[in-house]
Amino acid sequence: MKSVLLVCDSFVPAFAPRMGYLCKYLADYGWQISVLTEEHLSVGCDLLVKMPETKCLSYYKKGTKIEWLFKSVADVLFATKDKALYKLYQRTYKNKKFDLVLCSTFMQFPLSTASRIASELKVPLVVDVRDVIEQYVHYEFAKHKIYSFPWLNDRLHDIRKIFILKRRNAILKKADAITTVSTWHKKLLSAFNDNVRIIYNGYDPELFYPEKITTEHFVICYTGRIIGTDMQDPTLLFESLKKMNDLNIINPKTLVVRWYVDDASANIIKQFADKYGVKSYMDIKTYIPVSEIPSVLKSSSIILVLTNKQTVCGPKGIMTTKFFEALATCKPILCVRSDEAGLSDIIKETNCGIAATTTNEVCDFIAKWQEYWKTNSYTILEQDSDKISVYSRKLQAKQFSDLFDKLIKNV
Repeated sequence: MKSVLLVCDSFVPAFAPRMGYLCKYLADYGWQISVLTEEHLSVGCDLLVKMPETKCLSYYKKGTKIEWLFKSVADVLFATKDKALYKLYQRTYKNKKFDLVLCSTFMQFPLSTASRIASELKVPLVVDVRDVIEQYVHYEFAKHKIYSFPWLNDRLHDIRKIFILKRRNAILKKADAITTVSTWHKKLLSAFNDNVRIIYNGYDPELFYPEKITTEHFVICYTGRIIGTDMQDPTLLFESLKKMNDLNIINPKTLVVRWYVDDASANIIKQFADKYGVKSYMDIKTYIPVSEIPSVLKSSSIILVLTNKQTVCGPKGIMTTKFFEALATCKPILCVRSDEAGLSDIIKETNCGIAATTTNEVCDFIAKWQEYWKTNSYTILEQDSDKISVYSRKLQAKQFSDLFDKLIKNV
């Protein structure tokens, strides 16, 4: 078999579905994968039938805030995490032959390591860019606050951003190919490399497919995290729930808005529910294991996708995996607020729901599917399977495989 070294910032059982599903299906096309990554806390992302050979770097060993601060600063200034990961490669994979190096990254780690290895092995380097700093409104890309004063925290992240972009862009220019997740990302990345192609996020066809499951309640369901209201604005949903409640079109005995979210997201939801007086409709739960998401989606009446309008100052290129998984279940999708860009285009193309821009649109959509549910006790969309199957993870693995084959033939 042909062999690829996957160098990535995180991997399963940490939440890394794009690369996890790629590993699951790439073997079907003649590729053996070895993984080099950073160790993260498990979030139960049990995606794979068989785990590939995986070596993990333990960078933050003590787990204290002081260690995180000093090591993060050192990494920004001197790329120390990449250097540590390269040493792990030397200890574990140095004598192993690879035909290609694939690097999947969120910001810039571990691009330096992947580029160095590909250069030493004299094999092609493919960079898979899932997300970029430029797509966020403020500093949503930063998981930690560096300092308690917000203005200083922002300035430090500005400095961090300069270093990250400089390193990232320099390596992107040297890559043999770049893959990414949306038309917006492709346009941005094409400024650094001529060979950029889109391979969308998608769904696992073995897990996500239509089922007619009857339910006691009409359930509007959301799974995931709310990064912030500038990125994901739920206002239209709550305005619509209030309006429909006041008109007695809905009532909390039959309609439930069920959230599977973290604590920070739950607080945002509670604030909106209190503001609009619809607290009785909310059913807020904690995160669930990835293995439970298919059944949760299939048992929902409407699946909620939260976005915001794509603008120069707004979010850009958001194409969440959750959308494609919802698409595969053939459940009606309510996207609020419409990005009026790539996601909205796919919703229209697949006729899978609505990317709403007004309260009336949301009200009409909920009312329509509530009536359907009252008649059938479930909801399901009649879909064009050909339009949905293009987002299958298995087909996307073939897209990666075809790209890899083309590159190694040109070496």
